[in-house]
Amino acid sequence: VGLLGLYCMVRCYLIPARPFWNHWHTAGAFAASGLILGSLLIGLLFGIGEWWANQPITPLLSHLSWPLVSGLFLQAVSLYFHLRYLKQRGEEAAVSRMLMLNRFGKTYWARTISLAVLTVIGLLFAFQVISGIWGLLLWGLLFLQAILHELVGRALFYVAVVPTTIPGAFFWGNK
Repeated sequence: VGLLGLYCMVRCYLIPARPFWNHWHTAGAFAASGLILGSLLIGLLFGIGEWWANQPITPLLSHLSWPLVSGLFLQAVSLYFHLRYLKQRGEEAAVSRMLMLNRFGKTYWARTISLAVLTVIGLLFAFQVISGIWGLLLWGLLFLQAILHELVGRALFYVAVVPTTIPGAFFWGNK
């Protein structure tokens, strides 16, 4: 049911009138969010349970870090190809790219740095460099960072779209 819901949500955004959304990046972004936040939430909840039961936490977090890193990789790849698409597509898509990289440029690059930090720490968990109760605490902080990361990403997703087919749409001299 979750995959069907994800599919339906993606289909709602893949419309030609919104070039910013009408790209496979939309599906990649939604799927990546599920992998990232789902892995971290499950790891946090079950990690607390393992800790409470005096069981080792490291194997659990190591296993869950692989879907986490996969989601982060999917997000990075889709963002890269999305930027290329916006530049090549021109017109409204180029305006969206300009808005995202200029007006919201600091936010965009902060999110890119956050993506790199999440990936590096996720890989440290994957190879069991981080372990024990301190690992669980770091996992919780990673979850909070990922929530903020995804909220910023979703905000950029909505604010950078240029709705040119409705009254009051974006024109070069009249926003």
